[in-house]
Amino acid sequence: MVAALHQREPWTPRPFTRTISVVSRGTRAVAQQVNPREAQWREISRAAIAGSLPLWVVLGDSIAQGVGASSLSRSWVARIAGALAADGRPHGVVNLSRSGARAVHVRQDQLPLLDHLERDPALVTCGVGSNDLMRNPNPPSVSARVNELIDDLPGNAIVSTLPAPPASPSGRWVNRSMRRTAEGRDLVVADVVPHLVKGRRAWASDRFHPSDDGYGAWVAAYCSALDLDPDLVPDEWDPREA
Repeated sequence: MVAALHQREPWTPRPFTRTISVVSRGTRAVAQQVNPREAQWREISRAAIAGSLPLWVVLGDSIAQGVGASSLSRSWVARIAGALAADGRPHGVVNLSRSGARAVHVRQDQLPLLDHLERDPALVTCGVGSNDLMRNPNPPSVSARVNELIDDLPGNAIVSTLPAPPASPSGRWVNRSMRRTAEGRDLVVADVVPHLVKGRRAWASDRFHPSDDGYGAWVAAYCSALDLDPDLVPDEWDPREA
């Protein structure tokens, strides 16, 4: 597993992002987070695999990486890990997510890495689909790809909805389809939509990724999905403390 993570090619921005980064300091600043943040998660994952705690495997895209948050310790994954520890349920985090990932990448590149683990994960979370919808805004097509992935997830997986506001009919379509597929397999759904933060404070400087405040939607959704007391969630937490 560790060798497979180290063999990944560094993330490179798409031409559109490269172009915007030339003129937008905010976009450039967030893009510069991506590879260092993945390297941090890689080391945290290595320590978790070598440890004895139950494993939490994180699948997904830049949201699972916490891109846009001011630090890794303020990402939703880190804060939920801190709440689990405070609740007496500490987990070692194995974060396999990648910025820019679409459903097919999670299904073909991330999910098979679970076979490299020497012990089964106690928890698997998966959040993907936003990049699919951005690249090809055809709800039935996106739903089909995301649902294929959901069908392949282990039975202890939690699936998060897309952060689609009520004004997005495409996002609502995909979320409805995801819920039906997940619930048909008795998988828990972490619905971020009711918790989305409104206004500029929800967004990082690139106006695309969530800010520290914006990631509160995922924190709230996973508190509900994992039956966690929201008062146990720290403002920031280093997963290495587990």
